[in-house]
Amino acid sequence: MDGKQSELCIAAIHSVCASYLPPVLQKFCHDYPDVQLRVTSLGSDRSLKVLKDGLVDLAIVMHNRFIITGKEMLVQTLYYEPIEVLTAANHPLAKFESMPWSVLILYTQVVFKDGYGM
Repeated sequence: MDGKQSELCIAAIHSVCASYLPPVLQKFCHDYPDVQLRVTSLGSDRSLKVLKDGLVDLAIVMHNRFIITGKEMLVQTLYYEPIEVLTAANHPLAKFESMPWSVLILYTQVVFKDGYGM
């Protein structure tokens, strides 16, 4: 290997870095102690850009059919995560057990800035 240490570079969305990834990375480091691991926490758009630019080996992002396109990538679903709506107890949307998108879009929402899967 020309005296170089193997390296795995990962870009992942913040929620994955904070919750799902730590035990996986701990096991990876235990199983592959000779591999240098680099993880960067980024939004989905930015993670995909650094992947396309060859700066990371893999990206863990929110599924978004508008940004996950191109024959140069292999997309694999890791898990499904529900989207939850938070409202005040007396808000008209609070009566829904399961909320249809057609109802949700009628209300103003607080959303993440550009670059995040939502």
